[in-house]
Amino acid sequence: MTRLGALGPALLVQLSCAGRDHAPASNPVPWIPEGASSRADAGLDPQGGIEFSLTARPRAVSESLQAHYLAEHWQQLTRAGGYRWNLSRGGGVLLVPGRPNEPRLYWRGEWQNDRGKTVSYALIADSGTEDQLCFIVGYTYWHADK
Repeated sequence: MTRLGALGPALLVQLSCAGRDHAPASNPVPWIPEGASSRADAGLDPQGGIEFSLTARPRAVSESLQAHYLAEHWQQLTRAGGYRWNLSRGGGVLLVPGRPNEPRLYWRGEWQNDRGKTVSYALIADSGTEDQLCFIVGYTYWHADK
């Protein structure tokens, strides 16, 4: 069980299922930040994505994602509320009785290459600040090829 406790899987389901296409199983595993643990050895989940987690500073993780795709010449796609950490104190999250509704940070980003292939990331940080060392859960997936 992660430090996000029972909330981690529920949050990932909420983020990973919102309005996306399913990628073909032939896609390789998307890039994940250095130091992250994942289920990459099991391959992609049935929806074409992969869950990963790490302990890091949220800003450093989002900057490493952006730097990776910039170096690979992928273009950031415009997304409302994307590419910045957004603070939430619940909002659609199951509450655990006896546990305070602690702040969480959320981050989303999408990139597209020159062949039209698109990859998305959703991150949740167990922290209220971008520069605090904390536990981060992420989910990434390829969009279905058009």
